[in-house]
Amino acid sequence: MSACPREQARRHFLEQHGHQDSTLVPLQADASSRCYTRLLRRSSGASTSQPMLPPTLLMDAPPQKEKPRQFQAVGTFLQSLGLRAPHILHADLEQGFMEIEDFGSESFTYLLEQGADPKPLYEDAVAVLLHLLRTREQAQQRFLPAFSVDDWCDESTVFADFYIPALDATPNAAQTAHTSASWRACWHELLTSLPPLPEVLVLRDCHVDNLMRLPIDLSAQDNTPHAPSEQQHCEQQHCELQHGSLQRCGLLDFQDAVLGSPAYDLVSLLEDARRDLAPSLQQHLLRGYLKGARSILSENTFSEQHFQQHYRAWSAQRHARVLGTFARLALRDEKTALSCHIPRVYALLQRSLALDAQSTAPVLQPLSAWFSRFMPCHGDQLQKALKEGIFGYRTDDLP
Repeated sequence: MSACPREQARRHFLEQHGHQDSTLVPLQADASSRCYTRLLRRSSGASTSQPMLPPTLLMDAPPQKEKPRQFQAVGTFLQSLGLRAPHILHADLEQGFMEIEDFGSESFTYLLEQGADPKPLYEDAVAVLLHLLRTREQAQQRFLPAFSVDDWCDESTVFADFYIPALDATPNAAQTAHTSASWRACWHELLTSLPPLPEVLVLRDCHVDNLMRLPIDLSAQDNTPHAPSEQQHCEQQHCELQHGSLQRCGLLDFQDAVLGSPAYDLVSLLEDARRDLAPSLQQHLLRGYLKGARSILSENTFSEQHFQQHYRAWSAQRHARVLGTFARLALRDEKTALSCHIPRVYALLQRSLALDAQSTAPVLQPLSAWFSRFMPCHGDQLQKALKEGIFGYRTDDLP
């Protein structure tokens, strides 16, 4: 039986770049349409007497569904900032095939599952986010225009379009349309009321699944001999520590990067839909970020209160969007692997609303009012849906 056109194009790309005799090792798929294959080959053909070359990865990203050009553009930009994004060795952007640098298997997720201390891993990730804040002007010159409020509102409607109907036993088209319109209007009001913060490059999916621990590239360090003063010595030590964090932390899945609030990626990291983070560590990392931000920005451009308002707003926005995304994956795409995380994301959303209500400068009043009007029994509805296995996952427990 002949191979499908996609498979034929894939084989042609591999042969074109010397992989006709390579061993292909498929990697576990994620929720996207991309798939990855590890490419193993020897230095001279298939002879077992030849040494193995460093492995590379084949990224198969169909352009109709994925963004190979953006992956290339954002990755090149991140590298120009001194960050670790995979180098692209060969690319056919029209077809959506790329041979890229293999960062190995030590994702933060894997390391944490093996019992690694989470503190240094997360501290390295926070250092990356502070570096993106430090290099914000380069990003502002490169990534224009910014993701608009309308864009963020459009993105949030997945909650109203998929998650809410799943909880309603008798949804109808008119009711769904009205709920979706009111949901979007709520977010427009909320986001336009946020105080200004300097915009940075937002990676969009900055969590432990997309972060890799890498060996430090010693060639990238500054080895110029000098005799520094005590102050210069302290600054040098700080820079070396920061450089180490940036070199150790590999970045993946950044093709959706946009300009936006510096709070967004910190929310993604500290309030992960797939993993619980100890509250004490979460507060330590948040304090560390705020301390770093104060040293990077002047008092005229950084307000801790404004940042905390952004943090709570983007926390709620992200958790609502993730609930909608997980519902869409389960109900439309029949991908239920992430449905087990829905109770955690619901709890994170409720926590954001509760913390904001206790704040002296709340920003989520429009959202709280929306839930009171349209979903006053949200928790009961979700618990019923989970008991019935609506999302392909059953549980009687709801945080």
